[in-house]
Amino acid sequence: MGDFNAISNITETHEGSMRWCPAITDFKECLQHAKLVDFRFSGILYSWCNKSFGNACIVKKLDRALVNQGWTSSFPLSECSFLTPGISDHNPILTTFIKGTAVFQVVQKLKLLKPVLKGNCKKDFTDIDSLLHAVKLELDACQSDLDCSPSNTCLRQMERSFSTELIRLTNIQESMLRQKSKINCLKLRDSNTAYFHKSFSSRNNKKKILSLTTDAGILIYDKESIIEEIVAHFKGLLDTAAPPTHSLSDLCAFNFKQVPSHLLSSLSEIPSPLEIQNCLLHLNRDKALGPDGYNAAFFQKAWDIVGRSVTLAITEFFNNGKMLSEANNTYISLVPKCQNPSLID
Repeated sequence: MGDFNAISNITETHEGSMRWCPAITDFKECLQHAKLVDFRFSGILYSWCNKSFGNACIVKKLDRALVNQGWTSSFPLSECSFLTPGISDHNPILTTFIKGTAVFQVVQKLKLLKPVLKGNCKKDFTDIDSLLHAVKLELDACQSDLDCSPSNTCLRQMERSFSTELIRLTNIQESMLRQKSKINCLKLRDSNTAYFHKSFSSRNNKKKILSLTTDAGILIYDKESIIEEIVAHFKGLLDTAAPPTHSLSDLCAFNFKQVPSHLLSSLSEIPSPLEIQNCLLHLNRDKALGPDGYNAAFFQKAWDIVGRSVTLAITEFFNNGKMLSEANNTYISLVPKCQNPSLID
């Protein structure tokens, strides 16, 4: 790890006159002879800059972290990040190690990422309505000026820029509201903001349990009493050992459709990385995977980054049958089977 003062490919430099030089071939041959490859990295690509301006500016990837096959096998989920250089002409390299099972490493990485995502969301999208309003006013003013000067190229470019930004902010707002309202049937993208708000409020009101009739026929309104009654009801159901309704001989009498013999072995096979990827990519993008808040859209969009770690974790589970409790958490909630529920049946 460090400054090798050489690049391995012409794409690792950006300067006024990019050209091939013998050092590129020499460095590539050295890496091949030593059986070294670039460590998985993220962040800044060009790790060195001469701090000049215009055509005199030269940036190159001179700093790198190299690993061999032994390292990759021992630390499959380690990685390094090239940070911003600050006042230096070289970028610092930060190496990250997360020990433990593959599932544990995925859980820990997602935990470390969440504060960063929350910070970015708070910074860029906290006041999305105000941002939309401001861009809409700018677009209106620009289009009013265009009405007086239709051939003004500068105004036409400004209009296009404001329109693009308005569409981007509108899509972000609708995405946020869609996740809150959990409306899966809405496919139109025509800025139905009022509809989203009304739907969200309506669904919340219908699902509220403001009163409850107990098994004794008593109507209760106190929130704590309602919670106690619901918990006691389900405890009674789950703690009671109910007798089996059918014996094995009864079940054998049913003519169940059987799995063909040539497919039986496939039921116990470890899924391939491609099967895992296809399964995740076909999930509903707005469905949350668990209390951690990461929905399918996150994994689908970032699959090139998180895919390897997630695939290792899933494969590990199929191999040893053990699932970390943190990765298996879920919400248990009451789902009303009628509007304005007031009775547990």
